[in-house]
Amino acid sequence: MKPNTKLNRIYHGMILRCYDTNRSAFKNYGGRGITVCDDWNNREKVPSADNATKGWLLFKEWAIEHGYKEGLTLDRIDNNKGYSPENCRWVTRMVQMNNTRRNRFVEYKGVSKTLSEWCRELELNYDKVERRINKLGWSVEKALETK
Repeated sequence: MKPNTKLNRIYHGMILRCYDTNRSAFKNYGGRGITVCDDWNNREKVPSADNATKGWLLFKEWAIEHGYKEGLTLDRIDNNKGYSPENCRWVTRMVQMNNTRRNRFVEYKGVSKTLSEWCRELELNYDKVERRINKLGWSVEKALETK
C-alpha cells in the first residue's frame, strides 16, 4: 500500500492519539492509559520502498484480514482497553458513535440501548427526548412514548 492511503492515516492517527502528548486527543487516549499493542507499535524499519515499520505491516495485514474497507472506522470494542487485534474491529461511523464513553444507555421495555439508538428506532427527535429526561425529569418511558 502507498504510504498516504486512508489505512495508513488511520494507523498513524492511532499511534499519535496514544503517544504524542502534543495532540489534543492525547488526553482521551494516551493520557488515560490507552496504548497500542507491542506488535502494532513495533517501530523497527523493514526494507521496503516506503521505509515501513514492522508495526505498520502487521496492522495492515490484520486490517485487510479483518474486513477493512473504505468507509469503515477502527473501533475499540472495550473503550477502557488499548488498540490490539483482540480489542479492535472495523465498523461504520454510526456503530462507532454508539460505542463511546459519553453515551447514555437507557433501559426501555427490558432492553438496554443508547438513547440515540432508541430515538432512531422509534423515529423520535433526540434533542427533545434528551431534554425531557435531563431537564424536565421525565421517566425514560414517558420521554420515549410521548409524541
